[in-house]
Amino acid sequence: MEAAGLGDLEAMHLRIPQPFMTPIAELIAMRGEDRQQLRGIIRAAPLGQDRATLAARIASETKLDKERAVSIVSMLMSLYRYRVIQDAPIDEFVGEVCDAARTSVSVDTESIDWSSFKEDLTALL
Repeated sequence: MEAAGLGDLEAMHLRIPQPFMTPIAELIAMRGEDRQQLRGIIRAAPLGQDRATLAARIASETKLDKERAVSIVSMLMSLYRYRVIQDAPIDEFVGEVCDAARTSVSVDTESIDWSSFKEDLTALL
């Protein structure tokens, strides 16, 4: 099953859709402390909080402007929904997202602490 342009997880060909390239690159490029702060804000948000309210809170408590916060929150919500639809184990799914990001996102992948990013993405999803 394909949802949100992400591809078929069972076929192990997950793709990062074009609209998610910038937000995933920003999330990858964030310092670990900034991703930790983002994790804390999202963890403390009420269940089912709408994207605009959550993004506004993130923007007010981090260095992200509201537009960037909305794009990151939208991407995370889409990834979460896709993972649930695919009924994919979180570790396998996050590994696929990281593999797809390594090959398609414009960031200096050599300087990325992928272990830390995987841990943060796992917690965010």
